[in-house]
Amino acid sequence: MGLKLEELNKFLRDYEKATNSHDFKKIKPFIEDNASYEFTNGSFKGIIEIQGAFEKTFNKIKNEAYKIYDLIWLFIDDKSAVCKYKFHWKGVINGKGEEGKGRGTNLIVDFDGQLKIFYEHLSK
Repeated sequence: MGLKLEELNKFLRDYEKATNSHDFKKIKPFIEDNASYEFTNGSFKGIIEIQGAFEKTFNKIKNEAYKIYDLIWLFIDDKSAVCKYKFHWKGVINGKGEEGKGRGTNLIVDFDGQLKIFYEHLSK
């Protein structure tokens, strides 16, 4: 059976949409409770630390728009998938328009029929 490319693409697009809501309650269902995230400002383990990292970013960057593009699936099997992509963000920091870009890598795992991000790494 295995994971299907269409469901993985939809999952990541829905995650992107949830991220752009700037509401962690909408993002949380996409992340496994014991996930690890690596951002340019640090490493975060577990949903509480990850939530703190997201909310710190939302407080710093107002009206942020986050876009994932050039998505490539490196590995897909019955229970997991790994992808890499590029991302772009823009928003307002201290009243001034700012933007940036970088690369991302995600490990997505099927936990009893529910896809969840188990690892995410974003870098410049």
